[in-house]
Amino acid sequence: AKAPEKQEMKLCVLEATQLKQLRELIALRLVQEDAPISKRSRKRDSLSLQLVYNGQLLPSEDDEKPLSQMGVGDGSVFHCLASLASQLQQLSCFPQQCSVDGGRVVHILGERFPDNDRTVCRFGRVITGATVEDDGTEGGISQLRCIAPPHPAGPVTISVSFDGGATWLEGPSFWYFDPTTCSGGYGVRVVADCAGALPLRTDPFRLSWDRSGRD
Repeated sequence: AKAPEKQEMKLCVLEATQLKQLRELIALRLVQEDAPISKRSRKRDSLSLQLVYNGQLLPSEDDEKPLSQMGVGDGSVFHCLASLASQLQQLSCFPQQCSVDGGRVVHILGERFPDNDRTVCRFGRVITGATVEDDGTEGGISQLRCIAPPHPAGPVTISVSFDGGATWLEGPSFWYFDPTTCSGGYGVRVVADCAGALPLRTDPFRLSWDRSGRD
């Protein structure tokens, strides 16, 4: 994957400026200055910004705090990772299961996927590459393709990232099964109180449609 492009930006703000206001200013400047990330959308609300200060990722819980309370002073430097926001959309996938060996093609659907080369999927904690096949511009439904990696049996959550793993959008559950312990048979258990009450047919039988219109 390509390394994200670096761009220097200088802002003059008051010490009373809140962290969320700083995020909004940065997003606005990215759009105004025609930054590469903003070329895919002219709406600043569609940008997701992760701010890092003094080596620490600033959580959204601190958005109401003024910068002065965070030790920010004249000449302070923030590092910002901008990506297209997609946290509000619902994801689905097909198929929804795979053997523990992996290797099955999985398609993930959503409302809008940015078409870039930093898209990855995560099955539980295992990350694998992904390709956006349809960004949803025309039909309104986006689709990406990935290969399910090997994983122990059981359910996992599929997540998608459009910024190389910096932020994740959680999706549906996906099941891994072990074919060596699974079979196509079905077990039937008869409750002891009902044993002998009803005759059981063990011979094969066939179902047919009654086209006469009768119930």
